[in-house]
Formats: sequence, C-alpha cells, structure tokens
Amino acid sequence: MTVENLFTDVLNNLVEAQYESYVFSQKLGERDNNLLPIPTAEIKQITLDINYAYEKKDEIGYQESFDIALIFSKMKRLIKKTLLRYQKKIIDEVDLSPESSNVKWLEIKKNLSSGKLIDFMLTDIKTPFVNELDTLLNKSNEKELEHYQIVANTLIPLAQDTVERNVLNHQHMAPFSKHISLDHVSEKVKNNLDKHIEEIDDSVKSSVKYIPKSINIIVDAQLLKELPPDAIQKAKVVMKMRNIMVERVPANTSEK
Repeated sequence: MTVENLFTDVLNNLVEAQYESYVFSQKLGERDNNLLPIPTAEIKQITLDINYAYEKKDEIGYQESFDIALIFSKMKRLIKKTLLRYQKKIIDEVDLSPESSNVKWLEIKKNLSSGKLIDFMLTDIKTPFVNELDTLLNKSNEKELEHYQIVANTLIPLAQDTVERNVLNHQHMAPFSKHISLDHVSEKVKNNLDKHIEEIDDSVKSSVKYIPKSINIIVDAQLLKELPPDAIQKAKVVMKMRNIMVERVPANTSEK
C-alpha cells in the first residue's frame, strides 16, 4: 500500500458509511410509507495514529515524469496542422468529384474553411492524446522508441480518427463520403512531422519533471508483528476538514 492509498482508503470508507446510512434510511422510510430525513455526516477533524514499516524493495528518491498536457500545449500548432491536412484531403476529394457544385457541399465547404471545426477538433483530440501518451511515456516500461516516434505514432491515428468522426462520418457528409479516401494521407502527415523531429523532441524533453517515488508501506497489524521493533515507524496524522459554506446570491432585479 502506498501512503496516498492509505488516506484515500480512509476517505472512501467515510463515503461508503454515509451511503449505507442513506440506503438504510430509505428502506425504513419505504417500510412505514414515510420518507425519513437522510442522515448527514459532518467531519471536522480526523486523527490517525499509524504504525507502519517500509517495504524493503522500495527505493526512496525521485522518478522522471512527463507533463503530457505541457507537451500538447507546445505541440498545438503541429497538431492543428495535422488535422488540417486530413480535412484538406476531404475537401480536395469532393471538389474533384461530380458533387463539387452541389449547393449542400458548398455550404459544408464554407463551414469547414472557417476554421471553427478545426478548433473544436483540437479540443476533441486533447484528452485521448494526453491519456495515450501518458500511458506510453509515464506508465510503460517499454521505451525502445525515440520520443519523436512515440509522439508521431500516437498523433497520426488519433488525428485521422478525430477527423473521420467529426467530418467524414457526419450525417451531412453522407452524400459525399463515397467520393473520399484518406489512403496515403497518413504517409504524407508522417513525412511532414519528420521535418519537425527536433521540435517534437524538444517539446517532450522540456516537459520532464521529477516527482517523489511512491513509497509502499506495511500497515497490516499481523504483518507488522512479524517485523523487528526497530522496523516499526509511528506517525500521528491530523486531517482537518474545512466546512464548505454555500451562499445564495439573490437574482438581479431589473430596474424599472
């Protein structure tokens, strides 16, 4: 168990106890056909007297971590450019098709060219990009690829999926999608990203931060009994809860 898990478990137990009180109150109310007031818990302070020992296999120190949100922020321009390449391919394909003069397509093309959808897709791609890159850079032990390759391999399929989902598969695009093929676009996108290897690598390297390693501790009473007394650590932790006050602000009244 890590130190963080210890406090999380305490708070989770408090929430579960409150929920059980809620369920019990509901059942009593249903039995008497009279809803009872739901009990509430007010906790101002928790004091924990903890006996623990460190697990021998743990090393105290710092570990390298990447700020993925910062990488995304630094790469916004390149990510936006990547999305634009896929979108441009869609526009070019329809413009070369018999549907190029279709009134509906002209309206769609106008909206695509405004840039608003690209801004939306830039927001849409952020969460999957951050989550996937976080897994590859921070949670995986397999880092055989260079930083640039990891980022490119993550970005390209996500960008294509984002454009397909928001543009190509949109219901208004149904009459035109048969004329569109995004084959070979990914290769062109990859070639363009290759021109920015140094920029991408710098974005990753400059996001490195060093955080304390999670320390695993033993708190199980039975396991602690098996350890020599000198290995047992003692700590008193006081957690003070601040009550949250909700203040109602009166609605503004219009002047007559």
